[in-house]
Amino acid sequence: MDWAGNHLRWPQGHWQHVIFSDESIFLLYRIAGPIRVRRQQYEAYNEDCVVPRVHAEAGGVTIWGAFHYGGKSDLHIVDGNLDQYQ
Repeated sequence: MDWAGNHLRWPQGHWQHVIFSDESIFLLYRIAGPIRVRRQQYEAYNEDCVVPRVHAEAGGVTIWGAFHYGGKSDLHIVDGNLDQYQ
């Protein structure tokens, strides 16, 4: 918000030199955070009350893309971790 407020009144020509980029990871399975299940005591191991766990390596893909004044980049699949060198 601070950055946006500081650049709110930039002349249109300045935006021709700015690129916004971001990446997102899309997971096949939810791997983080607690999952709460309400059940009766006798239902502890009932199949309807159990959520299978999947290891973090179970699958997902990281996608990177960018946009700028004149258009947008292609979307790229990132192999491994995304850092300043990739």
